Amino acid sequence: MGRGGLPDRARWAEARAAGGDVARRIEKVLEIEAAGGEVLAVSADVTSRTDMQRAAEAARRRFGRVNGVIHSAGTIDDALISLKRRDAALAVMAVKAKGALVLDEVF
Repeated sequence: MGRGGLPDRARWAEARAAGGDVARRIEKVLEIEAAGGEVLAVSADVTSRTDMQRAAEAARRRFGRVNGVIHSAGTIDDALISLKRRDAALAVMAVKAKGALVLDEVF
């Protein structure tokens, strides 16, 4: 799950050829599948309760019961927190703190 999502699988060859971040994410999904895993790629914002409910429903439809969630979301904006403007600090913290609260609610 990520805010960026992935293109339709029919366009993966084109996206891989273009390189970049999307190509790297597709490669990771293909590695997981090659190792026998199943992947459900969902575009969602962890701070959005609506997005997380939609993602949880999709996961339950596809896989059944959800036994755990790994929350590793983050926004990179390197700098000391004490030197950030309030809005910049809140944006970095939102995906971590608010995301954890939303996930706790939904799951």
